[in-house]
Amino acid sequence: MTIRRAQTKDKKQLYKLFWGLHVGYHREDLLTGETAILARYKNPKKTLKKEFDNYFKGKKYTIFVAEESKKLIGYICGSVQRKTGKVYNKEGHIEDLYIVKERRNKGVGTKLIEVMINEFSKLKCTHLSIASYSQNIKAISLYRRLGYKDHILILKKRF
Repeated sequence: MTIRRAQTKDKKQLYKLFWGLHVGYHREDLLTGETAILARYKNPKKTLKKEFDNYFKGKKYTIFVAEESKKLIGYICGSVQRKTGKVYNKEGHIEDLYIVKERRNKGVGTKLIEVMINEFSKLKCTHLSIASYSQNIKAISLYRRLGYKDHILILKKRF
């Protein structure tokens, strides 16, 4: 397995992974009932295409991919967010982490996170963050194992 920066040539394969995270995994495997309704997109193809295209515009986002035999098996996307007025004022935030189902629980996610942490360190971030759906117990367990601590709990309710 190779981990490297995403390149323009990866966009087609990467979009399939991005779609798998935002539509397949979140909607079919992880979220149910009220939570699924709150996460639903009005027009997923249009909305997600626009969001995905933003990942490649400018220098806001950093994307690394995990590759085996010229096939992408996972990716991580992060950004640096300024926190004006805070002591810890430069946050390295992991936006997305996705591994194809057949390669989960084999260390791919850990390696991608480690590479992103190294990148954030080079960018002189003061702290790191990652968010997860509360139902994603395996991901939360991984993040805690890697030293992340619970910080904010956001509760949602439909009207």
